[in-house]
Amino acid sequence: MSTILRCAYVPEMPTNVQTTITEEFVKVSWKKPDGNGSPVQYYQVYIKQNDGSFSQELNSCIGMTIFYLLDDVYCVVPLSELAVSPYNLTIGTSIYAKVLA
Repeated sequence: MSTILRCAYVPEMPTNVQTTITEEFVKVSWKKPDGNGSPVQYYQVYIKQNDGSFSQELNSCIGMTIFYLLDDVYCVVPLSELAVSPYNLTIGTSIYAKVLA
């Protein structure tokens, strides 16, 4: 008798990351990645700062588990949060984001 073991791997990166800007918020959305045998535990959302580097968004998107985002894979961040440090973005500029699972 032989046993077959299936190893779980790190989930793939979320794809199709998009930002949608409204008058007061930016919505960061993405396509749920393949878990590769490991369920996604949480997402980390990073937003591009004025200096070109990325900082993790820690106020509006932190701790979002797969249960919260099971069907709606997105995060909403107030624009007022992005106008101050560490982002220092100017209203009217493009907002870029990346998401890790």
